[in-house]
Amino acid sequence: MSQPTVAPVGHRELQQLSAFLAKSDGKEKLLTAIQYASMFIAAGSPGNAANVQKSVAAARKVMHFLQPVQVAAPLVLQGVRVKQSQLSTVGARKLRALFLATYFGFDNLVWAYQVGLLKGADAQTRAQRLSWYFLMAGSALGVVAEVSEILAAVYQALARAATSGSVAQSDGTVAGKPSTPWALLPSMDTVIDRAIKLAVPTCQTLLGLGLLQLLPLKPRRTATFGFVAAVLNCYMLMPPKPPLPAPEKAKTS
Repeated sequence: MSQPTVAPVGHRELQQLSAFLAKSDGKEKLLTAIQYASMFIAAGSPGNAANVQKSVAAARKVMHFLQPVQVAAPLVLQGVRVKQSQLSTVGARKLRALFLATYFGFDNLVWAYQVGLLKGADAQTRAQRLSWYFLMAGSALGVVAEVSEILAAVYQALARAATSGSVAQSDGTVAGKPSTPWALLPSMDTVIDRAIKLAVPTCQTLLGLGLLQLLPLKPRRTATFGFVAAVLNCYMLMPPKPPLPAPEKAKTS
């Protein structure tokens, strides 16, 4: 008689905590959009918009308190071993999770300096820049993973197209499907989903480059990348619309 599978100690609790933390992502992304919209309006000048940007940024840091746990949870639950054939996809995603968890960790450190738990202006500046470096690096790895998955999907589609062309029947169909390669292309919904998932880490990478001034981007251009990434994240987190209520049957007299 086979023994029941027992999850390692703490895994169930970690999964539960990760699911709980995920519920706050929508609010955090909305605050991110407000922060970078305010940064765009301020354009690097002091004023009300700049004050809104700073206050919203401070509010977001509080929401990041347990984000390192949520982001790093897959590394604990799934392990860090990666097959050599999956280095560009799975490997990049695992390394991305590690970098983003470190970004949130340094962001928590910045918050501790801001509220006075820690002292030192120079140390706060270094922690802030380190957090941006890890954000940029983690986002760049997200780009690598998404591009690798897109290329793999294109390769599979071309392989299916070549196979279908070699076994096409006289009526132009293969096993009930059209032999034309166009029929093997992904749906528009899939294309849009892939495009958004690629656009988000791309914008976040450019955001990190702008914040660190590794690219000579003006505040408004840097803010645009942050705002676009936040809006796209909100779109992906948006739940589907509830189904329409069934129409009532007309009463017969």
